[in-house]
Formats: sequence, structure tokens, C-alpha cells
Amino acid sequence: MAQAQVDASAGANPDKWGASLVSVQPGTGKIISMAQNTVWLPADGKFQAEQNFNVDKLDANGNDLNGLGGFQPGSTMKPFTFAEWLNEGKSMNTVLDGTVRRYPQNFPWKNTCPTPTVGWYDSTNGTHDLQNAEGGYYKPMTVVDGLANSINTMTFATAARVDLCGIQKIVDAVGIHGGLPDASNPNPKVPMTTLGNLIGSTQTAPLTMASAFATFANNGTYCEPIAITSVTDQTGAKLPAQSTSCRSAVTPRSLMVLPTPCKRF
Repeated sequence: MAQAQVDASAGANPDKWGASLVSVQPGTGKIISMAQNTVWLPADGKFQAEQNFNVDKLDANGNDLNGLGGFQPGSTMKPFTFAEWLNEGKSMNTVLDGTVRRYPQNFPWKNTCPTPTVGWYDSTNGTHDLQNAEGGYYKPMTVVDGLANSINTMTFATAARVDLCGIQKIVDAVGIHGGLPDASNPNPKVPMTTLGNLIGSTQTAPLTMASAFATFANNGTYCEPIAITSVTDQTGAKLPAQSTSCRSAVTPRSLMVLPTPCKRF
């Protein structure tokens, strides 16, 4: 079923696009399915690739047989900003101004982390103004409508009223990290004090994002993804395998009324 879904995805021509799908079971971390629009060995009518599109670059062995390292997650990063909104006790029915498109260098972001806030949107000062996918959404609306319709200007209007460090703590707690680790940085953070990451600019593996969203479905408890649940040798003896490992990550009030955003960039 996963393979059929990937093959039917819009724009999933492997000559032009990489597509992947991974499913993680909430509460256990078990990887239920993993598929991509390529095959491992050459086959008629198939696009061959030896990288796993679903995982971090270091999550496979061999010189050239590594994971791809992920994709830009885009709008799938937005719910973590809204989770911090809820965590601070704010209402999803609050109306904010979605017409604001300029956040200059001196914008007064709240950030209690030691990492400085980086980036700005301002066409009068060397960058472009913040963009929505469609022109009709530059308007005031409720926070919940901003998330449900995946509106960039509403994500920023929300982030401008919370602690960016709080967003960072939620992102870290649900296991989100960059998909291109190396020996010197085996678990690279996705810095939420870099403004582009509020709308998903850092390469992140699909498995990482699936595990993070499974946390929402598991009442705020994050479970490390596991691929091997049992190993049996030729004699029938059971060998050590992976086991479920979970931790509390997000407070229940951060999970109230968080719809899945539409895919808008």
C-alpha cells in the first residue's frame, strides 16, 4: 500500500523528483512501512537508486549506500510553532494579522535561548517579503485557521508572540534533527531561532518527521523509531533486538486542536 501511494504521488517521476513515505506506530516507535519511488536493483521501467530516501545520511552502511539525508520539510514544521502557542496558554481562536509580511532585522523577537535569532524578511533591506502560496490569505484570521490552511504569514504572526526558544525545546523533544549528521555533529539541531526553519528550510529525514508527528498522536510521548523487533538464529534461539524506548516530550495542553496543515509553501 505504501509503495502504491508513493508511485501515485503527484510529481513523483523519479527522473525529476524523489518521493518517499514512512509510517511509524504511535506508542511503540515501530516502523510500519517504508517506500520510495526508486528500486534497489536495475529493472525495466524503474528508476534505480541505492540511497534510502527516508533516513538520515548516516543511517545506512557502506561508502555509497547511505541515506539521502532527507528533504526540506516545509509546512510540516509549522505545528511545532503552534504547539508552543498552546503551551503558553494562548487560544487557537485568537485573531492575528496575517497581512504582515515584513520582519526586519531589528524585529523584537522573544528568544530566551543563547542562540541568536537569525534572518529577516524585508524587501527594503536586501531580502524579499514573506510570501504565502495564494494571494487571498493576506488577511486577519484565527490562529487555528492559519494553521489549518498552512499560511506562512500566520505562522510568523504566531511565532512573533511566543518564545522562539520554547519552539526549539518542543522540536528537540520530539526528536527533530538535521538529516546530514557527521562524526563531529552526530545529532545536528534544527535551529528554530533561524527564521526560515519556522516554515521548514532545513533538510530533515521523513522518518524523523513521522516519529515527531507520532508524538502528537501518542498524547505527547515520543518513541524512538525502531526497525528490528526480533532476531532468531538458525537454531531458533532469540537474539537481542531493538525495544520500545519512549519519553514524555510535549505537554497535553500543547496538543489541543492541532489540525494537520495543508501543503502550502
